[in-house]
Amino acid sequence: MRWRRITWDTNFSGIDELIEEFLMDNPYDHHACLDIGCGLGYSLDKIRELINSDQVYGIDTSRKALVKAKDKSSNVTLICASAECLPFNDKIKFDIIVAGHVLDSSDEEYLKEMLHEVSSYTSLKSRFYMTFDWHEACSLKQNSAPFRNALANSGWEVIHQESYDKANEYLFAHGLFCVAEKN
Repeated sequence: MRWRRITWDTNFSGIDELIEEFLMDNPYDHHACLDIGCGLGYSLDKIRELINSDQVYGIDTSRKALVKAKDKSSNVTLICASAECLPFNDKIKFDIIVAGHVLDSSDEEYLKEMLHEVSSYTSLKSRFYMTFDWHEACSLKQNSAPFRNALANSGWEVIHQESYDKANEYLFAHGLFCVAEKN
């Protein structure tokens, strides 16, 4: 596993930078994106530009965050929802799912429910981009087997994984960037 240092301004996730670098080495044609836990929407416009699509959706359980995200993001659809109960019809299929630091402390049961729900809105070869902080509370730090098992049981295979460091003038953190593909 290699280490990479990235920087960010107010986007503590940094997932858009990691996705961009990954796509340079592994081109993939994305059309519709779902950002789980989009928060204030810092990554939404960058991801929309990166995949060159107007079908970008951000969900978050915080209405206040979505109001602020609406001011920051253009040409994206924002919805107050949880990933284990998505409000979409069966016709929509996402070929990119993004989760920047929202699954860090998830227990195995939540992961199973969320992955089952998300999987019903994806198609073969869809990609799931995730970042995880390696803070002390992160259950994945102690044991990644439940997460990998939940992914595999939902039809996802990890195709890329790397550790990274990130820093700005306020803090320094390290974590894991993971890409899974639907098979």
